[in-house]
Amino acid sequence: MEFEILDLPEILHAKNEMMTVPHRAQFYHILWIEKGYGTHFIDFKPISIEDNTIIFIPHNSVNVYDKEGSYKGKAILFTNNFFCKNNSDLQYLHSGRLFSDLYDIATLKVNPQVSDLKILLNLN
Repeated sequence: MEFEILDLPEILHAKNEMMTVPHRAQFYHILWIEKGYGTHFIDFKPISIEDNTIIFIPHNSVNVYDKEGSYKGKAILFTNNFFCKNNSDLQYLHSGRLFSDLYDIATLKVNPQVSDLKILLNLN
C-alpha cells in the first residue's frame, strides 16, 4: 500500500482490537472527521475529536483510537514512497507544519458547506 482512502467507521469496525491499543504506523495519516467525539492519542498526546476537523498524523507516530469515541469520516494514508521522489521531497514533508515532529499535531477546521474535500474523498 502506497496510498489509500478508507472509510473510518469501516476500518475501525474491521480492526478495532488493533486500532484501540497503542500502535505505530509506518505511514502518514490525514484523518478527516466529518462527525465525531472522543479523544484520539498521537504519541500519547490527547487530540479532541470534533466535527469537521482534519488531523495530520506524522509517519511513525504512535496512535490510539478512542474505544468509546465516534469517528465518522475518511482516513487518507500514504507512505514516503508515494510522496517522496527525492530527498528534497522528504525534507519538505518533514519540515512543514503538517507532518513535522517539531510542532504540535496539526489540525484544521473545515466548513462542510463549502468544502470540496467531501466531493473529492467521496469519489473514492
